[in-house]
Amino acid sequence: MSNTKSIKSILKRCVYILLVYIPLFCLLTSLVAIIVLKFVPVPYTPLMALRSIEYRKDTDYHIRREWKPLHEIGPQVAMAVMASEDIRFIIHRGFDWKSIRQARLEHAAGKELRGASTITQQTAKNVFLLPHRSWVRKGLEACFTVGIEWLWGKKRILEVYLNVVEMGPGIFGVEAAAQRYYQKPAKELTAREAMLLASCLPAPRQRNPLHPTPEMEERVVMMERIVGLLPAPLWFDAEPKQVVSPTSGQQDVSVSSWVVYGSDGYDYVKINLSDTVSYKSFQEINPNRIIVNIHGITNQTTWIHQFPTQAISNAYYLQTADDALRIIIDLKSKYHWGHSIYYEGNRLVIRVKHPPKLRLKGLRIALDAGHGGEASGAIGATGLKEKDLNLELVMLLKSRLEKRGAKVILTRSDDSDVSMEQRLQYLSWQAPDILVSVHNNASVNPAIRGTGTYYRHIGFRPLSTAILDRILELGVQNAGNVGSFDFALNGPTEYPNVLIEGLFLSNPQDEAKLLNKRFKKRLVNKIVKGIEDFLKDAG
Repeated sequence: MSNTKSIKSILKRCVYILLVYIPLFCLLTSLVAIIVLKFVPVPYTPLMALRSIEYRKDTDYHIRREWKPLHEIGPQVAMAVMASEDIRFIIHRGFDWKSIRQARLEHAAGKELRGASTITQQTAKNVFLLPHRSWVRKGLEACFTVGIEWLWGKKRILEVYLNVVEMGPGIFGVEAAAQRYYQKPAKELTAREAMLLASCLPAPRQRNPLHPTPEMEERVVMMERIVGLLPAPLWFDAEPKQVVSPTSGQQDVSVSSWVVYGSDGYDYVKINLSDTVSYKSFQEINPNRIIVNIHGITNQTTWIHQFPTQAISNAYYLQTADDALRIIIDLKSKYHWGHSIYYEGNRLVIRVKHPPKLRLKGLRIALDAGHGGEASGAIGATGLKEKDLNLELVMLLKSRLEKRGAKVILTRSDDSDVSMEQRLQYLSWQAPDILVSVHNNASVNPAIRGTGTYYRHIGFRPLSTAILDRILELGVQNAGNVGSFDFALNGPTEYPNVLIEGLFLSNPQDEAKLLNKRFKKRLVNKIVKGIEDFLKDAG
């Protein structure tokens, strides 16, 4: 009996050790590690050890890393990484629940499961854990995420992440990457170079910022727009530079060469400058042109090397002042189909989209249902919420367009709260041919009624007028076609876009129409007809 009791006592003690002492020991050592690494550079990471084992037979492989405090890394890289990896980094508390929910909804809808890890989560994984996928690892990652978010704070998390993240074969940290690829410190990288580095992060061992793929270029275009929308952290000596900021003190920036050529899907105007300078672009119609004004520059070459193009008919310049250059790009098509401008080092690139096939079949149409989640939008006297009505109209529109062979992209497919930044980021990735944002209106004056369409850039007005003309056939009042409209989704120049304000929920007659299923189907059919008219007239 005494032996049996002794064995049971030993077993109980072992179980107690396993369930109490070992977890408590792990918790305390983890807490100590988090506290220590708040103040000292991370000496080595599990991923570095794993890579050393994986490449142990490769004599050329060795770990390159150089720790730098955040102020010596500078804002260019930091803002580019946040724009690429975690646009809500400054405001979330370690987990981006909106992105997680959106990823789950997309997966449930049949799309490939995408990651929604924040920079905080990635830092926890990189510093304390191995990258292997398992529920145990995800649980531990969540614990470390809470710990470093609580004890380190945002500034330290970003500093550690930028110093330990894998940036290429054997390259860890942005400083080592900057030295390896550009032979200069991370703080001296241009905005373009910083964004190319950030575009490598989804697959750093397969991508090279010196040889960007089309997908990397799309990410850079997205980052250029997102950087200006991000909350700017006050951790640096100066405010983060924007992509088009002029170089301080520039007096004699000059043009050395020009080239114009066409490639898959786009034409390019590339201008080699001695330094980056500020620019401003806008569209003109009749004739259709893209105008780019560059300030603080002189042209030192009279040669423009031009090769076959599909969208551009002519590209030339005028020296409008001693330090101002105007680039004029004449377009072949009747309408503008989109353009973007960015830097490749000191090379200014103007990318002009080729016109798509002018038919609904195969056309990539993005549909945006305004508001959603906590943002209800307008609410009618009957309690009809704009967010629900917008989504219902978009789903009807999606069905109608897909029957005609269009490829439809949705910014939201349910009652989710999708921010403007997330919508813009998603649209940049999807690169649609056309965007239609569906809203409905309201006014403090219940007598105001009717439908209207809105655009910002003059080159995209024909799409808005074509749709408005068709909707007015329903006998609704004309609330006008509004230009230069300051709505975020009207901002991109990469694709024609229109905001439709269906009717006024604040007006009893308009709301009655919007409650009528037959009217809603007719409204959707008119929007489709308007898009078809636009495509037909563009030919």
